[in-house]
Amino acid sequence: MFSFLTEREGERERERIREKRKRGTGNSKVGGGKTRVFLPSQNALRLSPLSLSPCLSTLGQDKRAAVFSPKDGQPCADHDRASGEGVGPQEYCLVKMRVRAEELEACCGFSAVAARLAASHPGSPIFLLAATLRPETMFGQTNCWALPAGEYGVYEGASPSSPSSASASASAAAAAADSDGNPSSSASPPPLYIVGGHAARNMAYQDLLASGPDPSPAPVAVVSGQALLGVPLSAPRAPHGTLFVLPLLTISMTKGTGIVTSVPSDSPDDFAALRDLKQKPALRAKYGVKDEW
Repeated sequence: MFSFLTEREGERERERIREKRKRGTGNSKVGGGKTRVFLPSQNALRLSPLSLSPCLSTLGQDKRAAVFSPKDGQPCADHDRASGEGVGPQEYCLVKMRVRAEELEACCGFSAVAARLAASHPGSPIFLLAATLRPETMFGQTNCWALPAGEYGVYEGASPSSPSSASASASAAAAAADSDGNPSSSASPPPLYIVGGHAARNMAYQDLLASGPDPSPAPVAVVSGQALLGVPLSAPRAPHGTLFVLPLLTISMTKGTGIVTSVPSDSPDDFAALRDLKQKPALRAKYGVKDEW
């Protein structure tokens, strides 16, 4: 049972409790027994459901990062694992680099794939996703790396969602339909993401793909890392208007997304790899890298 008192009543209650303690009677804790005392200044921490009703339209339930077991279909606590105890989720920031389809050359290995995607998913933007732990360094991007021998998939991303509230969902649904109730053509088409299979599996369990939680999400198309070389990109906050995909042989397809953004000013590895391409014409010729890239 809870009882809320005014400041004056609260002072009287405290004085009564102090007197009981002096006489050695009563509970040693403030508000002992079945009654707890709260002052008006504490009421904000204990709001009734009725007082929250005006805010319910703006409140939603979200998810938190956790180690998840696809086999059991639930989060896997630290001591429930046969191996990997003490390993926690690693939070990455995904950098969306949009493919500049209007600048794709006909000789580019990705141009044929882009044409098929434009036919099957009209209006859907295509992004290469790079995972980074240092998003503050993205102002220094000069290019993007891909593994020439790697295999990448094109996955349909989740459609842009509205805030998790009934009113917002209703308004979004109304905005996405015409007067006859048919879907409106102004609705944003789902994006297409190019990542490795390992990253796609993790993204599927984070509601980033249209397939939803799926241990083996099916790609819309498959493209090799060699075909991605030379693809023009538009990166957020990059000083250059157009970036190009270049080869990097040390990429691990089971770490991150298999796509790596390049910031030579903050990464010695990026600086060394870019210098090798500049100083070794044979290396550029091997992977078909043009000087203007």
